Amino acid sequence: MTLELPEMTAALLRQQAGGKRLSVSTLAAKLLETIVQDGLYDAVLDNGEAAKRLSGEHKILTLDATPAEAAATEEHSGHLRKRRAA
Repeated sequence: MTLELPEMTAALLRQQAGGKRLSVSTLAAKLLETIVQDGLYDAVLDNGEAAKRLSGEHKILTLDATPAEAAATEEHSGHLRKRRAA
């Protein structure tokens, strides 16, 4: 699964995962599973306010990617951003 996240969000997710001794993908999966199982969509999205905060610069985060896969994904992301700006 590939997620598009703001740079700061990706960094904070990595930090939280490390503090809990989990991989980023395991933490993300646990969060998403809890949101889905408990129907917490509106609570998590804060009535759309969270979505508004996601409007800044985004980074593609590939869960469980090897360094080479992550680099390729980031390169692809850069190309997409350039196309969107054009």
